[in-house]
Amino acid sequence: MAIGIIWKIFSSKQLNIAIQAFSLIAIFFKGYDQGVMGGVNASPDYVTTVGIGLPNGTFTNTTHQSGIVSIYYLGTIVGAFVGGWAADRIGRINGLFCAASGHLFSDRRCSSDRNSEFEVHTRRQ
Repeated sequence: MAIGIIWKIFSSKQLNIAIQAFSLIAIFFKGYDQGVMGGVNASPDYVTTVGIGLPNGTFTNTTHQSGIVSIYYLGTIVGAFVGGWAADRIGRINGLFCAASGHLFSDRRCSSDRNSEFEVHTRRQ
């Protein structure tokens, strides 16, 4: 069965419930992700790993620190518009599947950030 039509095996009610559950979980994890990012930005190990501060957690490069967070939100906004446009072209359900797949790939890349430049690049994807 092709990935693009796998959703057709569900009834209308089942599909509606699945989409709503998926969306609720996505919103929950987006909020959770925001909290984690705030906590990570304050972590001394993270500050030294990405090169934006000292080992005691003091920030020496606030431009990079704020840039990481700003790019994160910019990527969210651009992704929402591009995702909406793409979903109009390929269908909402297929668009939802593509967005979830892309998000999994992007999160895996973000977890391997080793410096602030790489983090800014992966956060905007």
